[in-house]
Amino acid sequence: MILTKPKDLNSHQIEGIVCIHPSAEIHPGAKIGPNVTIGAQVKVGDGARIKNSIILEDVVIHPHAVVLNSIIGWTSVVGSWARVEGVQGEEGQRGPT
Repeated sequence: MILTKPKDLNSHQIEGIVCIHPSAEIHPGAKIGPNVTIGAQVKVGDGARIKNSIILEDVVIHPHAVVLNSIIGWTSVVGSWARVEGVQGEEGQRGPT
């Protein structure tokens, strides 16, 4: 289910529940979801994969980057072929400090 989305986003790119700001630019080859929020002016490149993450505004995610279980801060850049992966703790446990 897409809560909001840019006009040119295809449903085959989306898995599960996502919220994408209308000003975000998502390449048709990117895969988004589940459990993803993408902020204003975000650019996501070809082949990028985002899952269980929050992407704040003005972020650039270059082609073939992978973002899992993470929060990417304002105006950050994730390079091509980079992998950003947070630790997903068990329920009731705190993650790394």
